[in-house]
Amino acid sequence: MNKAVEEQVVFGSFISNCYVLNIQGEIDDDYLSKLYNDIINTVTHHVDLKGIILDFSNICVFDTYIFESFKKMSKTISLMGIKVVWLGLKPGVVSALVDLNAEVDDICIAVNLQYGLKLIHSK
Repeated sequence: MNKAVEEQVVFGSFISNCYVLNIQGEIDDDYLSKLYNDIINTVTHHVDLKGIILDFSNICVFDTYIFESFKKMSKTISLMGIKVVWLGLKPGVVSALVDLNAEVDDICIAVNLQYGLKLIHSK
């Protein structure tokens, strides 16, 4: 296995029945797969989980492939009854997504963690 792949770590913590994932490092297929597997394992082992928050505050570059991968991952998690909130998107990332005509209508986005938690716990 590639040493760079071995060093990729998924950082997550639990806050108020939510799993908060800090997305960082180089995002590639291996990282996305590792992240997805981590999320699925977490969902299956924590039946009281209300939501997952994807924190992108450490990400400066988002291409359409990465965006669509996270969007698909979010949709899959939502189909399992878990709310998904994205937060920490930098202005440059948002601007690039708008320029690329990325479809963001079905994504729940929060400005900060506090608001993200409110979105997850709202009816």
